[in-house]
Amino acid sequence: MKFDDAIKIPGVAQIALESARIDFEESADAWLPWHAIRIATTAGVDVPEWVLGYFSDRAKLINEIIKAAGPDEAKEIGAALGFGGAGRGSTSTGGRARNQSRNWAIALKMEEEINSGAGIDAAAMIAAKDFNVSKPTAYSAHDKFGSRARDYIRARRAGA
Repeated sequence: MKFDDAIKIPGVAQIALESARIDFEESADAWLPWHAIRIATTAGVDVPEWVLGYFSDRAKLINEIIKAAGPDEAKEIGAALGFGGAGRGSTSTGGRARNQSRNWAIALKMEEEINSGAGIDAAAMIAAKDFNVSKPTAYSAHDKFGSRARDYIRARRAGA
């Protein structure tokens, strides 16, 4: 099941948004508010207050950058929004969001396989093949999102 389909199931968006909020509080990673907007708009739920607060703060910063009218204005605005601030060779904001969605889907696939009776090694091998990633990448995705995928499966069953 694709992320955009899964997120529309009742209860799943709230789990994903809460997870993004917790991750944001721990890391302050600028891509998480963008990801939360994607979750909310895809699921048709309200954008959380923490996301609105983040973008309100970003808007104030952008206004200051515009007032300063420096030579690197575009670059500074991009960095203020979380784009390109990490430098060359790092994963872009969009890339991180794509990886997040992919890793969520991998963890979900692994949990579905485990619930069907497969062991974790078999589930990792199946997910790695299905998503064209390495088995260590599948394990890593499951380590990060496995418990959330289990919560999702419970919510899906409860809503079914």
